[in-house]
Amino acid sequence: MEIIKFHSTNKRTSTLDKNSTKKLGRVIHIDKDKTRVHLDEMVRETVEQILNDLLVAEADRLCNASKYSRSA
Repeated sequence: MEIIKFHSTNKRTSTLDKNSTKKLGRVIHIDKDKTRVHLDEMVRETVEQILNDLLVAEADRLCNASKYSRSA
């Protein structure tokens, strides 16, 4: 998924005066919709991982054993 695009500009000016600006070498374009979707996925995956870790920890506590181990 491409969120940030770099655009090169090849415009050259023959004369520079006091009010002119320097040529932009690269311009960044950020796609807000793709950024939002990407962040939504990251948050969902992070919350899912945290909840799964909490469930595993709770199961370990209730069984007095970690996953795939045995206890009396």
